[in-house]
Amino acid sequence: MRYFLKTGKLRTTSLVYGVSLLAILMDCVFFGLIKVQAPLSIIWGQYNKLFPGLLCFIAFLVVVFYVRNALGDSFTYVYTILSVLSIACVIILSGLRYPGIGLFSFLIETSHYWFLFLTAPLLYYLEREECGYAKIISMLNTVAMITYVVVIAQAVVYAVSGVSFLAKELSFRNQTVRLGLGCFGNAMILYNFDRFYNGTRKRTFHLLMAVVGMVAMLFVQQTRGYTISVVIALGIIVLMNNRTTLKVLLNVLLIIGAIVYLVYSGILADLLASLNPETGENIGIRLIAMDYFWKEFIQSPLIGHGLAIGTQYISIARGPIELYFYSDVGIVGSLAQYGLFYLVIYVWPMIRMGRMTIELFANKKVRQEYAFLIGLYCLLLLTSVSLIVTDMFRMLLFPFCIAIFEYRYTNYKKRHEG
Repeated sequence: MRYFLKTGKLRTTSLVYGVSLLAILMDCVFFGLIKVQAPLSIIWGQYNKLFPGLLCFIAFLVVVFYVRNALGDSFTYVYTILSVLSIACVIILSGLRYPGIGLFSFLIETSHYWFLFLTAPLLYYLEREECGYAKIISMLNTVAMITYVVVIAQAVVYAVSGVSFLAKELSFRNQTVRLGLGCFGNAMILYNFDRFYNGTRKRTFHLLMAVVGMVAMLFVQQTRGYTISVVIALGIIVLMNNRTTLKVLLNVLLIIGAIVYLVYSGILADLLASLNPETGENIGIRLIAMDYFWKEFIQSPLIGHGLAIGTQYISIARGPIELYFYSDVGIVGSLAQYGLFYLVIYVWPMIRMGRMTIELFANKKVRQEYAFLIGLYCLLLLTSVSLIVTDMFRMLLFPFCIAIFEYRYTNYKKRHEG
């Protein structure tokens, strides 16, 4: 901003930052606090991923063409191009399979994948902007903090007065308000806990953020899959710090304390009951859905059953009883919808980040420094079974993860092998 005021020119890095922030705000519909009237309300309806996706596309074009050779043959550039081509192939093949569906409908259905255009610009920002990593993390942490406060406040207000102040429908579980933590809420619990446990600065702030995030996750989000995944990832972060005997002892005590709390609070019992196919209705349906979607993929590996959009194809998209959802069965559901092209979109970067994680984990000297990355990858891996990050409600997290891994791993290689 100072550079813009001085010169009248907008730096490319500032543009990337601004686009990223605006895309986040549009994706979360400004935290549900703003109710937009027609005709602008269409932005928050079926097109709510299209407009922020277009912003990401613009940022990509600016970085690629305006900043010449900024990306070269970097992984993020090649990955973005191949992923977009993969989506285009799925759209074309789905159009041939379902001729009654228009091109625009396919574009809307896949519009959340346009967020992948942000991957390369984000890496460019991290590499070129002074303290770029700290600025991006601060932005995501601020977004997470506002999300925590909003969802907790809404849950409390509704419990006390039955009033909803959010500009969206509320969902409920066990007669209490149930709201998600957005794209970044769960991941930033890991970051703040890591900065409290392994960091040296602002530890009280990070502890407060982690605690508020955990409260929002446990009592407002109320999603068992996320709770399990985050708790396991937190345990991984704890185990990364084993430099002293005192730390090892503290790690063991923290893990034992977490297990005791889960047992005596009844959370573990409820969780095990829900995971039993005979007593847990949801898990039973999900296992059947997984079998159905897997067979759809095996029958036509190239694109599975493709983009089966519309009421006329609902028995294909949601199974014979129309109760199956792609996001409930993670990678299997995505394979049924995108086929082998999903290997490019999701599996390829996950394998690449996995190799980085293994190398960082194997180096005992840097485990503590990179504990957040190791925990974050653990979260991504665990949610591959369900609540996968490429779902439209979580997709914006993925380009940030890829860019951050690429940036921090490159720095690691320069520092420790350069």
